[in-house]
Amino acid sequence: MNPNFSLGLHVDTIFMLEKFYLDLNLSSNSPSILMQEISTKYNIPIDSFEDETTSLTSAYEKAKKGFLNDYEAPSFVSDFNQFFYVESPADFSPAFYLYLFAQAGNPFSDEEQLDQVELVKRKFVISQVISDEFDNFKPLNSVHDIVEYLRRFPTSNHKRWISILLLHYAKQITDQLLELIAKVEGEYMNHEELYRRYSGIDIHSDSCNQLVSSILGDTKDKEVIRIPSVTCFNAVKLFDDEYSNRIYVFIGVLYDRIGDLIKTFGNNDKLIVSQLKAIGENNRIGILRELKKGPMCGKDIASLLNLTPATVSHHMNNLVNEGLVNVYKDGTRIDYKVNHEVVQNLLESLRRVFF
Repeated sequence: MNPNFSLGLHVDTIFMLEKFYLDLNLSSNSPSILMQEISTKYNIPIDSFEDETTSLTSAYEKAKKGFLNDYEAPSFVSDFNQFFYVESPADFSPAFYLYLFAQAGNPFSDEEQLDQVELVKRKFVISQVISDEFDNFKPLNSVHDIVEYLRRFPTSNHKRWISILLLHYAKQITDQLLELIAKVEGEYMNHEELYRRYSGIDIHSDSCNQLVSSILGDTKDKEVIRIPSVTCFNAVKLFDDEYSNRIYVFIGVLYDRIGDLIKTFGNNDKLIVSQLKAIGENNRIGILRELKKGPMCGKDIASLLNLTPATVSHHMNNLVNEGLVNVYKDGTRIDYKVNHEVVQNLLESLRRVFF
């Protein structure tokens, strides 16, 4: 069993609650729909992972029903769902940052004790929520300074409001979050059983090693922690915890298996169509044109193309999902770069179509 079992189960629970948020506010993101999309896109018979579809969908729907019907928000927060706010499945929610920060041995103190040490903790979490460099917060030495900085920072009103709440109520919100995780685990044990069943995957396989290496590059003195995730299914999520000097890599438990099925059943014509659809949008053409110059972070792309960070995140999610763009770590930045191998394969496939 993976030594980070409890941490993995808790984070997987948060990922599941993030999916609830997407279901409620955007489009359906349930496991059954996700698996059907993979089946259709790559011409994989759905019964190739029928057992996983049934098990994961059952756990997801049961937990979702109980969470939405039974859980009451804290008295100082009108809707606790907002702490699981994500713009896409590739993002992390404020709840994720709070949980991981607390589990790394950095508990928040009572709100009455906002000394400089406590402010540093809250500034770090807020910097993650608004996708800003932590260094930009270091000169801010008071609650007033932080509020003024947030007022001027180009982010959504939603993230700004969440940040203000975390500045003033981080400990209370974290306590409520831990209570919620315990509640979900206690009432919906089939999620834990599912996690126990699949968490023994080989997260150090050759393909996983190659993937992690391509994303992270040189990790220098940082501790890299790999954790399996049922909710991620066949995707990979990365979080660089600068505060604790750790990098967390959450690897979908079916990453290797779906990859093998794609190689076996993959319909090249469908893949061509899917990738062309991903490229066929003006902003994405612009993004790829900028990335041709070299790796860039989302903030730089947004500035160059006069787009909001949320819009860039949406477009990058499509390009990354099609394999046309890779995400990788460069120091303290998360950068995007063109996946030249995949692009070359697409061009070669088109050449065979026309010539």
